[in-house]
Amino acid sequence: PRALRLAHLVQHQVHLADENQSEWNQLSSSDRTDYFVNLATSVGANDTTLRTDFSNKAIKQKIDFDVALGKKIGVSGTPAIYLNGKKLSDQRFSGSKLTSSSEGSYVWSDATAFENLIIKPALKEAGIKVEEKTE
Repeated sequence: PRALRLAHLVQHQVHLADENQSEWNQLSSSDRTDYFVNLATSVGANDTTLRTDFSNKAIKQKIDFDVALGKKIGVSGTPAIYLNGKKLSDQRFSGSKLTSSSEGSYVWSDATAFENLIIKPALKEAGIKVEEKTE
């Protein structure tokens, strides 16, 4: 589906933004906004909507709340992904297995790996039946 492809592209751009932090971390607030709007529009987001949302007070309050909540549970950076209290942001995989090594790709950077190695096992652990695809 289009939403899944868009989510994957956004994940890729977030990964690039994280890797290229030196490009944007010294920018002024407006230049930083331009930088991230350009990243988002490169994967199909609407420039006008993004800029409107950046100035929306309700959205700012929600982001501030999420930041405070993240700090409370120990989030130290982005992307920060937690599932059932376990930090997944730094989790890597190689092939079809999670790895404790610093080699391999971040599991959140690949939608299929994230689904198969993180989401499905968590659902099973919670007692939720997960249908396996057969080929």
